[in-house]
Amino acid sequence: MNWSPLGDYKEFRSWSGRPRSWGPTDAGWRAWFGGKVIDGLCEVLDEHLAANRSGAPAAIGCVAYLTSRAVVDRLLKMAGLCVVIDKGAVLPPRQLVESDLGFPNTAIRALAEKTPAVGGKGMIVGPYTPREATEHELEPVRATFDAGRIAANDNLHQRLQMLIARPSPNPLSAIATSLSCRPDEVVTLLRRRGDTDLADLLDDESGSHE
Repeated sequence: MNWSPLGDYKEFRSWSGRPRSWGPTDAGWRAWFGGKVIDGLCEVLDEHLAANRSGAPAAIGCVAYLTSRAVVDRLLKMAGLCVVIDKGAVLPPRQLVESDLGFPNTAIRALAEKTPAVGGKGMIVGPYTPREATEHELEPVRATFDAGRIAANDNLHQRLQMLIARPSPNPLSAIATSLSCRPDEVVTLLRRRGDTDLADLLDDESGSHE
């Protein structure tokens, strides 16, 4: 199946590159639809990074996929971030995962007294709980996945499509994008990380096309 950007369809061409204003009057909030969505997001991130403020720039949000190098480069310039990838590739962008750009929970009032569960149980916060006991950082990247059954008779390509959780004509390139490496480096890097099962699948997949 061929998957084309919405902006390539005539029904959406008039929307492409034309941001829609939303939110409070004069807030400057914009949304992009149809096409040039990544360009619009990068524009907003650049404005956020350049703005004069009393604190440091940070970002928090949720996306279906995160594969744009331009977006990742801008997120790495933030002082803190937490991005939830709810349909992401099997491996989120390595630079973000390995960064120390966690988002402080104290930056948002609703999260100030939220603490990670320990052993499946949350901390009980009372009037005399020290503030530092509840202070922590959210991970730069959180990825969620839908569980799916991989049938025994699925071919290697079908298994890889299931693992990367999105349609891709070239699973190896999709995983290389997530790992920020060249396709010919993927298998070696996966073995170094201990992801031997996935490395074996990719080895077999590439061998099947030779």
